[in-house]
Amino acid sequence: MKWALSIFTTIVLLWVFFFVPIGSRTLWDHVTRIGRTEEAQDLGRDVRRASEQVWQKARNELGHSDAVDGGHARRRAGRTAP
Repeated sequence: MKWALSIFTTIVLLWVFFFVPIGSRTLWDHVTRIGRTEEAQDLGRDVRRASEQVWQKARNELGHSDAVDGGHARRRAGRTAP
């Protein structure tokens, strides 16, 4: 019964998010328009840069092993796993 209520609530929230206008636009339209602003783009770049710095620091502290990143660094560098 609890899972049915959760599914129903999720469906209703998704329907409201995509189809019910809030003012002249749906919430989806508002979110996408906000995401296209220069300020949001700057924020995205800053968050990406900060996350890459955290990732590098974690890799450095753990010794650059493939066990840490599953070989993702080699694939990003264009090299395949052995």
